[in-house]
Amino acid sequence: MNSRKDIAKIIRGARRGGFVVDESSKHIKVLGPDGRFLVGISATPSDSLALRRIKCDLKKAGVL
Repeated sequence: MNSRKDIAKIIRGARRGGFVVDESSKHIKVLGPDGRFLVGISATPSDSLALRRIKCDLKKAGVL
């Protein structure tokens, strides 16, 4: 699987969990149910470890 598909899967899971996802720019913003900013994600990460870092950030924020 490529990183775009993995990120899309993570985003779907966040939405199912009640989080708000703003994809209106190059960076995806994950907001809590109350609208508070939690995590920013690059829509097209180029780093080979980007997916691992994204998952770590989302776990720290309580999204995953």
